[in-house]
Amino acid sequence: MSNNVSARNAYAEFHRASMIISKNVIPRSIQNWDKIENRETWHIFEKIADIANSSCDQISLRQYFMALAKVFNGNIPLSIIGNLKSMKIYREYVDLVDSTTDLDIVETCVDTSIKFVMTYCKSKNITNFDEYLYDSNIVPIIGKHFSSGAISKYFLSMIPNIRFIVSEYPNDIRNEYFKTFNAELPGIHMICNKSKKLRKIRDNFDKMMIALFDK
Repeated sequence: MSNNVSARNAYAEFHRASMIISKNVIPRSIQNWDKIENRETWHIFEKIADIANSSCDQISLRQYFMALAKVFNGNIPLSIIGNLKSMKIYREYVDLVDSTTDLDIVETCVDTSIKFVMTYCKSKNITNFDEYLYDSNIVPIIGKHFSSGAISKYFLSMIPNIRFIVSEYPNDIRNEYFKTFNAELPGIHMICNKSKKLRKIRDNFDKMMIALFDK
């Protein structure tokens, strides 16, 4: 089990999603942690952080709280955080986002996926993208992240030679974690080709990831 997500991380994503949906603003970084951590409800964020850590890195708290914020118009009930209903909302949101063709949403999916991968790699002391992409686990971590919705199919399509990489996995891994990805890839590329930003990311993917890891 990893222990990389903290209650502070969870609260920050909760606050971010709530402000974006309710007030259409991206909040500044939180400063007054002592006051927040002394609230009686703090254990809720410790609980969801524990759930995220025990999920083998398959829950993106950014998407989780965004899903809840959209359902509840930015006013996320604290009582729902971490329960089965919230997880159902999260999974439905991931499926909905994954099926969209709206370019703004697709671009956001790619940005969020990049952030997730970089945060994950930093927490695991992974020093380059190839180390992440070609990890030695029986089930590749990128497969777990993709099938859980932590990274999107649009991000996956940016990776050079991804069709070949996926096709090289054993059949059981491919069917369990990547399902119809290779069959969908031409359609995914058609959507991404409509975005100048995504074309630039795809065409410069290796250089971009090297630069991000060098930061």
